[in-house]
Amino acid sequence: MRLIVGMTGATGAVLGVRLLEHLAANPEVETHLVLSRWARATVELETGRTVRELSALAEVVHGPDDQGAAISSGSFRTDGMVVVPCSMKTLAGIRAGWAEGLVGRAADVVLKERRPLVLVPRETPLSEIHLENMLALARMGVRIVPPMPAFYHRPSTVAELVDHLVARILDQLDLPAPDARRWSGMRAARTAQQQEQEQEQEQEQEQEQQRPRPLSPCFPPLGDLMSVPVPVPASPSPALDFRAFVARLLADGDAIAVDRPVDPHLEVGAVTRRVYETAAPAPLFTSLTSGAPGCRILGAPAGLNRDAAGRYGRLAAHVGLGRRAGAREIVERLVSAMHAEPVPPRVVATGPCKQNVLTGARVDLERFPVPLLHQEDGGRYFGTYGFHVVRTPDGSWTSWSVARTMLRDATSLVGPAMPQQHLGVVREQWLRRGERMPWAMVLGAPPAALAAAGMPLPEGVSEDGYVGALTGVPVEVVRAETNDLLVPADSEIVLEGWVEAGELAPEGPMGEYHGYAFPEGRLQPVFHVEAVTFRDEPILPVCAAGLPPEENHTVWGTMISAAALDVLRRAGLPVDFAWCSYEAATCWIVVSVERARRSEFAMSDHKLAELIAETLFASHAGWLVPKVIVVDDDIDVTDVSQVVWALATRHHPQTGTRLHPDTPGIPMVPYLTAAEAKAGRGGKSVTNCLLPQDFRGRTASFTGSFPAELQQRVLNDWAAYGFPAA
Repeated sequence: MRLIVGMTGATGAVLGVRLLEHLAANPEVETHLVLSRWARATVELETGRTVRELSALAEVVHGPDDQGAAISSGSFRTDGMVVVPCSMKTLAGIRAGWAEGLVGRAADVVLKERRPLVLVPRETPLSEIHLENMLALARMGVRIVPPMPAFYHRPSTVAELVDHLVARILDQLDLPAPDARRWSGMRAARTAQQQEQEQEQEQEQEQEQQRPRPLSPCFPPLGDLMSVPVPVPASPSPALDFRAFVARLLADGDAIAVDRPVDPHLEVGAVTRRVYETAAPAPLFTSLTSGAPGCRILGAPAGLNRDAAGRYGRLAAHVGLGRRAGAREIVERLVSAMHAEPVPPRVVATGPCKQNVLTGARVDLERFPVPLLHQEDGGRYFGTYGFHVVRTPDGSWTSWSVARTMLRDATSLVGPAMPQQHLGVVREQWLRRGERMPWAMVLGAPPAALAAAGMPLPEGVSEDGYVGALTGVPVEVVRAETNDLLVPADSEIVLEGWVEAGELAPEGPMGEYHGYAFPEGRLQPVFHVEAVTFRDEPILPVCAAGLPPEENHTVWGTMISAAALDVLRRAGLPVDFAWCSYEAATCWIVVSVERARRSEFAMSDHKLAELIAETLFASHAGWLVPKVIVVDDDIDVTDVSQVVWALATRHHPQTGTRLHPDTPGIPMVPYLTAAEAKAGRGGKSVTNCLLPQDFRGRTASFTGSFPAELQQRVLNDWAAYGFPAA
């Protein structure tokens, strides 16, 4: 028997997966599988299965748009087709004869050839259009099988509900479902129920204890149904599983699959840079011209969206928030986690990152599609969106630290480890002992873990506990193959090895976060790789650094904002919010002051601004940002246009700026002199844009110049005026 199975992006992917498993177990069935583009995302989101794993259940797999496939012709004999789950868009297209994509074309062929066609539509509630489409198809002989659960067989798990539904699909094709529990009459059902109860009683007597049955082998009477939870398999959280994160982006339209061949040599970088600069969806490159088959690259994993409502959607997914979360909500979530009880990681025996293990002579980093991201780069960069895992020699502190790595050869990388960064702090301790430092690097990490690794937490604080505080559940970690370091179990790629004490090699140059590429590289530490573990069809995330906004600004800048806000609040200062403007390339942070509280501080506006700067510059977050701009809280500091207005109209050029020439700071700021960069000091300032206490002006704007009632009426009637709906 030759059967076509089509899967669309509607929810209910588990039904299609389970059907494929049943068909794979039947040697008499030859299965032809077609996954629509959205089905690929839904399958990974809802089941955690990869396309490769699903494809292994079918004899033949066709591309979603391959109109030249054999199943697109009626002369290719088949015995029927099932579309499960079937979206209402697909169902409507089949009814109208609109053969868009191979799922629709194959169904159209089956229908015209009068072969069995089974549709399993997933939608609720149903509109009149949905019902009319299904009625029309039923009149054409199509089998409409909505996945409506039955309870007469007394299921105790979702898996049993799914199996029963799949058995009903198999029934439509006269295929066996040997394990199906079928209705055989009320008397037989009651007899079976009685037998189950007797067996249960015997088991309880044997165990010599009496206890309630919250998850017994059968359901209680219908009246008690709502009081007993049905166990539902937990879906992986996008914040804790990179694969689920990618699936969510695809489902939300925040990422697109690029299925045409793309070259990792510059082309991936060019497309990714264009994505940043046009606020386009993140590109998932699925057909790369180099690297092992199946390897993929995700560009711009935390880029901004053009859609204003979902502008921060990719960043919000990193911290477990909904797509419409705004900047303030994200930062406050991060600050709240800093004060929550750390949730230690959960050590597990294995995980997806162990699906493939290469050690010793089998290690070859060239098997991955390591991209050249800019034509000015001194080499191909493997790690642009990952973090290092290192531990102090005494084992008291494990640091997850974000820093880039350039491919040196098939078994080593090279990259910076600045002394002020936690990676450099830990490395220095190993250097003093004259010993090589055990090391790992995680790529395609749980997004919340990547965010934590970019957070300027205090020295000695392990990021793994912060991830648990941020997400509310422990991050699962697994032991490395060659050392005792623990790495996130759901990572895409993990590199393991060591850093030799004192060994340096040329690295760079590379396009930098501040938007410039310089011609010189530097000598940096060498990271030797002695083991690589990775998921099937691994996804390598990349950040093509440069003009903002990219991940150095959206992730790193947001983490700095949260850490800075916490520092200032803990100091008791009247601070409303702090924000590293993405457009400023993490070279300034804007701090808004609660104007109503300024009178509590017996100091001038200039002294208050100076106190804010001194407090901030004394912290690790302040070391990272060279300029501080202080404004009143009538300015939305997340709106750069308002910040520019405040700078233009409130900053006095003679008295409004205070320089900090001797304050330590990150030496990568492009305007520093060679002497300042070498000393790691200077180039820092605070700009006072606070309005004088006796200022009598009022902001002339929609929200500042009209009664609240009128503002609301205008908003309500906006479309009626003839404007596009807001």
